[in-house]
Amino acid sequence: MGSPNCQIAKLGGEYAVPKYEIAKGSGPAAWQTSDGTDFTIWFSPRKCPLAGGNTFESTNGTLAVQLSENAEPGTYEYTVHCHGNEHHARGLNSPPVMIVI
Repeated sequence: MGSPNCQIAKLGGEYAVPKYEIAKGSGPAAWQTSDGTDFTIWFSPRKCPLAGGNTFESTNGTLAVQLSENAEPGTYEYTVHCHGNEHHARGLNSPPVMIVI
């Protein structure tokens, strides 16, 4: 992929999401779980930098979505629900954030 993946790691039975920085034009925003667990990502419908909606489902623990052409540089909070343990992943900066530069 044209941009680095955001690795959702399983730490002691719970999932953790690091801060994710992505530059416009670097390729799709991409997430991957360390153990292949599927997940759902939700952004606020009023503040979503991704194209095609504000809720996205992974397949086999990976997800790649293009940034919207209208995405402004800035910080975007979102939620990650991991299907493996049916809990929300915690953000290393809680809640998880994506920074578009």
